[in-house]
Parts: sequence; C-alpha cells; structure tokens
Amino acid sequence: MFRQLRIAIITAVLLFIPVSIFASSFVIQHIQVQGLQRIHASTVMHAMPLHVGQTYTDAEGNQIIAALFKTGFFSNVALSRTGTTLIVHVVERPTIDSVLITGNKSIKARELKPVLKKLGIVVGYTFNPSELHAIVLGLQQQYAMLGHVGAVVTPHVKTLSRNRVAIHIVIQEGKASIVRSIQITGNHAFSEHTLLSQFKLTTPSIFTWFNHNDRYSSMRLDGDLQNLQNFYLDHGYLDFQVVSHHVTQLANGRGVVIHVRVHEGSVYYLSGYQLAAEQLPANLHPKINTILMELKKGVPFSRKSIIDVNQKIGDYLADQGYAFPQITPTPTLNRAAHRVFVTYHVASGHRVYVRHIHVLGNTRTNGLVVRTQLRQMEGSLYSLKNIKESKRRINNLGYLDHVRVTTKPVRNKNNQVDLDYHVHEVSAGRASLQAGYSDVDGFLYGANVSEPNFMGSGKYVSVGFTRSEYSSNYGFTYNNPFYTASGISRGFSVYYSHTTPANVNLEPYTMDDYGASMTYGIPISEYDQVSLGGGYDHIVISNVNPSLVSPSVTQFIGQKKPPYNQFKIISGISHVTLDRAIFPTKGNEQDLNLTVGVPAIKSSLGYYQAVYDNLYYLPIGHGFIVNPHLTLGYGGGYDGTPQMPFYTNFYAGGLRTLPGYTGNTLGPKNPQNLTQALGGNFEALGGVNFILPDFISNKVRTAIVLDGGNIFQTDRVSGISYEGVRPKNLRFTAGIMLSWWSPLGAPLDFSLAFPLNKKPGDQLSPFGFSFGATI
Repeated sequence: MFRQLRIAIITAVLLFIPVSIFASSFVIQHIQVQGLQRIHASTVMHAMPLHVGQTYTDAEGNQIIAALFKTGFFSNVALSRTGTTLIVHVVERPTIDSVLITGNKSIKARELKPVLKKLGIVVGYTFNPSELHAIVLGLQQQYAMLGHVGAVVTPHVKTLSRNRVAIHIVIQEGKASIVRSIQITGNHAFSEHTLLSQFKLTTPSIFTWFNHNDRYSSMRLDGDLQNLQNFYLDHGYLDFQVVSHHVTQLANGRGVVIHVRVHEGSVYYLSGYQLAAEQLPANLHPKINTILMELKKGVPFSRKSIIDVNQKIGDYLADQGYAFPQITPTPTLNRAAHRVFVTYHVASGHRVYVRHIHVLGNTRTNGLVVRTQLRQMEGSLYSLKNIKESKRRINNLGYLDHVRVTTKPVRNKNNQVDLDYHVHEVSAGRASLQAGYSDVDGFLYGANVSEPNFMGSGKYVSVGFTRSEYSSNYGFTYNNPFYTASGISRGFSVYYSHTTPANVNLEPYTMDDYGASMTYGIPISEYDQVSLGGGYDHIVISNVNPSLVSPSVTQFIGQKKPPYNQFKIISGISHVTLDRAIFPTKGNEQDLNLTVGVPAIKSSLGYYQAVYDNLYYLPIGHGFIVNPHLTLGYGGGYDGTPQMPFYTNFYAGGLRTLPGYTGNTLGPKNPQNLTQALGGNFEALGGVNFILPDFISNKVRTAIVLDGGNIFQTDRVSGISYEGVRPKNLRFTAGIMLSWWSPLGAPLDFSLAFPLNKKPGDQLSPFGFSFGATI
C-alpha cells in the first residue's frame, strides 16, 4: 500500500516539474491544455510561442511557461509529454466578483476607482494578489502624506464558488494630524505673518472647520514651501533657500509643530533685457518688443513678471498662427552687483492651419450644435484666441462641460494641425418640484419640466408653474438659439399669472394676466446681443376696494377702465463678459431693456418702461473682489395714458435690493394704509459689495455690502405724500451677506444689514433670508 502511494506521488510530481527532464527534443504533433475553467484553449494557444509542427526543446519549454505566466491568467503553469503530444497544465487565477471599499473619507471612492482599474482590481478582471498588495501599500503611503500617520488598510479576500473572489478593502483612517504651530526663522525682509499668508496650511480657526486647512499633510507642506520660494523670487531674492524644515509630532497625538528655517540672501535688480530672435519673422519684432517693455529696468527682479511676459509673447504668436513657438527667457546674473539681465530667445516655428476639427464625447448633443459655437474654423489660420473663445462658448451652453482642446500635428505636414474638442455631456434637463421662502414673496412652491438641450438639438423647452403669497404663475417657454445660421435666436412664451399684491405689503387689488410674447436675439459681437420682439397681454383688475386702495389706483382706473388688451414692443441690448454664471469672479454684465405699451386699440395703454443694470466683478488679489452694481429704471405714459400703469411700478426693499429694509416697502405709501407701498415710476439703486475670499468653500460666498437707493414717483396724484428725487432722500444700508449654492442645485441666501439713515415711516427687517430648492 505504501509503495503504491509513493509511486503515485512521484508520477504526479513528474508531471509538474520543468520539462528539462524530457531531455530529448521532439516534433509536436498535438497540444493539450488541462485545467482550464473559464479561459478558452485558443487563448492559451495564441499566447504560446510554439505550435504544432515545430520542434520542442528545453529552452522552448521555458519560453512557453514564461509566456503563459505573462498573460496574468494563471497562478501555476507546468508541461508534460505523452509521446509526441505536449500537455500544458495550468491553474487559473480566480475572477474578481466584487470590490468594496469602506472607511475612506479623506480619499473619495471616485478618486480610487481609476487607480484600482489601472492595477486590474476591477470586477470581471483576473485577480492578482501582488496587485492588491500594491494598492494597500499605495493607500498607506497616500494617507501618511495626508497626515493620517496611523491609518491602517486591511484587504480581505473571500473565496467564492466557480473560482471567484470578493475583495473588501477596509480603511481605518484614524485622526488627522492638526497643525498647532508654524514657525519661520531666518527671515528679515518680511514678517512671519506675511510669509505665513503664503501658506495654505494654518492653525485651527473657525474657517478650518469647513476647509480643513489645519490638517497636516506632507504634500500640502511641500506646496506651501514652493509658494514661499515663489514669493521671494517674485521680490528679487534669487539666492533664497529653504535651509531646513522639520515636523515635530506632539505627545498624545495632539498634532504637529512645523519649523521652517530660511536664508533670504540679497535683492537682485533687473538691469535690462533683449530679444534674441534669429528664428522670428521681422514683422513680429515690434509687437514682441512692445510686450518686453512691460519689464521695468532698475526694479527688483520678479519671477512672476518674467512668466507673464513669456505667456503674453506665446499667446501673441499663437494668435498669429504659430501654434508651437519656443520661448526661453535666459537670466544672466551679476552676483557682485546683484543685477540680472534677461535674454528672450524666441523661435516662432512654422505658421500652421487647422485641417480638421473633431468633436468627441457628445453622445447626445448633435455635433452641429457644438460647431455653431466654434470661432476657430477648419481651413483657417490657427488662432489661440479663437480656440479659447470657442471653448468658453461651449462651456456656456449649459449642457456640456469639462471642455478640453488638444492640438495634433498632421503627420508629414509641418504647417497643419487637427483640433479635438473633448466635451462631457451634462444631464441639464430636469423635472423638478420647487419649494422655498423669500423675504419678499413669502413661501413659494411649484413644479417645472425644463430641457435646455431638447432631443440634443440645443433648443430650450420649459413648462411649469410657481405659486407664492404674491402670485401664481403658469407658463410655457421655447427658445431656438440657432434659428438662423448667423446666430439669431427666436423664442416665445405663453403664460398666465394671478397676483395679489396685498399679501406682500402692497395695495389691495387682484390682477389676472394671460398673454404671449415672441423675441428675437441678434448677436452683434461675441459679448453683445440685441433683442427685439413683441407681445400681447389681457389684464383684468378686480377686487378693488375704493376705501382701501390709494388715490393713484382709483384715478388710473377711473381714466383707463380695465380690462386691458395690451400690445407691447420688447427690446433690449446686453453686454456680458462674466467668466461664469454661478459666483462670477471677474467681468461685467450690462443690460438695457425697453418695454413700450402700444395703444393699438381703445382698451390698450400707451406707456414705456426702461431699465438699466450694470454689474462689475473686479478682482483685487488674494481672493478679494470688488462688486459695484447699479440699477436705474424709469417709466411713463403717453397718448392719453396719464402715467406708467400702477401694476408695472418699481419696488424696493429686501435682500435683493436694499437689505435691512422690509421687502417692497420703500417709496410712496398708501394714505389709506401707511404700511403699504405704492411703488413708483423711477428707481435708483446701487452699491458696492466687497466679496471675501472663499474661506469656507467655493460653494459659499460672503460679502460685506453697502447699498443705497429709493423708489420715487414723478407723475404725482393729489392726496399722496411724495419725496423729491434728491440725494438726501436716498436710503443707505450696510451689512453682511452670505450665499450658499446648495447641493440641491439652488441658492440659499442670508443677509444681516442695518439702515444708516432711517427715516420716519421706514419699515426695517435686519435679517433677510431667501431659499429656493429643487428636490
């Protein structure tokens, strides 16, 4: 019995030992593969370097084993022989059935997935333990760099049926190391406070509750040290060095203390510059020399100035068709005199044309929609300015984002390139319920279905309703931004509204308005557009109590009895250079809109209303932005209409106009009820917002506000007390405003403001709140 068992073991071992024991070579007549479960035999045959009809040797056998191991499909490979048949014995690696990661907070799952895929830890892939081990080591190193020194990463591999495994990576991050102190020594030219302002790492404060900048990581510290060096280089300290930096762990895990020692050196001054342009067309010299004149001789050398000039030269050449210029600023130092001379070596390269433009990633949007936004055309000279403008316009469509442009030289053509516009589709259409509150309109709710990219055509379609204490609105809107090939848009809307002004501090009457309008938008430049259209409204005024409404309403209705069949002309011009729609950081937006009521029939009114809005965002450095704004509006009547209709009056007060004053309460008051504002035909509003850096999050904006203005009535009615249009009658307010773009896709706004020149009869609301949510 024992002898038979020993013979069986020896036979099995012989089958799996290297083929060198089969010393003689032979011609392979057949190949058999044993041990396969899910991998097809043809895959093995294709990977083998030896096939039927070829001669087998020991060296060839070793190559077969190496080639099969290289596929990554097998954990064991052995060869044996039966006559002229080569037998390949394999043991398949298991297949990954599931991958689960838990406990990760500092590193999000979406950041881990690309790494896992790169190393083959993906459902359906063959499982390789060494790759999982690499993931574990990499995660531990990454957490250590993020300040989680005690992080523990534990992989669990569970064997399942049918040669499958389930992978569960458990992460215990532990507590992050908190920066308790940052100390800089060796500095003389700048205070420690100034130098620490270059750091993102900081000690705990109320803001670090949100931005976590007090959490130590070696990557953050390396970035801050680089920022510190750049700061000194921008001020002429070319010999500056970070001599040493030490991170000391405090006892009991209380955090870390960072010590940085620097050597400043002396200040270097710019002695001069020159253009070395052996490979640059002569007609480009004057403009480049003009750009170089931005460098001022005799001032401290500035790395930033050198980089800015370098960028401007590159942009200029790229706008002239030179897509691949080479610009090398070479500084020559005179250490004894502490002077720097800079030579700009500029080679323009070949002037190139754009052969083809490809749009990639638009799985739903018609490619023609994207091409309507392109300002760089096929067959034309390469222009960086036009490429950037094309990218900006695509980003502003609202249903495509993450636009990326790659430039590819055409093979064997040194004067041609192809452009690839990579876009990402955004699910911009939405069916939503709305709920919220405004200090002006009260509680509001509604439902809406909108699609800014209807069936991939780029056309906007919306239908829905909203209701609040002030009004109920129902409407349908359609807009075709590509109505003509030249970029003219056409839109129309159909709507109905029911308004009860008394519910929001206005006069006691009810108005029902249904109508329709059509408007054309005509672009006159990249940033300017003229709009022109017309509309019709049927307006019914009811529930008018003469003892409660103001004399202005009773007099107007007495002269022009409702209902009104109102025809109107709508026109406007806009100029927009804002860098983005949500929380802009720079640019300007100006709008001038004019509505003219046309007395086409007896029940129509003749009136006009003009509104001008001007809004600037001016960055002043370090994340601070000055935001001046102005709104002027004026209206009146004509052709027998005594004044602008009372239901089109301007109103002010509340978070959006003058925070600190109760919504819609400024201007003339109803003598029947002095808490009800009448509005007016002239509005003057303006102010300056001092926007603070994003201390909390890029989704939160905080601003110090200083606003002023008032509502006036120039067409006066007896029995009502009016204020004259004079600077002394303007109201001013100051405070702070916070806006949060919530995860629900709607803004949440708060204001705390106090009037600076309150007058008798003014109604105050220091705290303002507005919220609109999409569920």
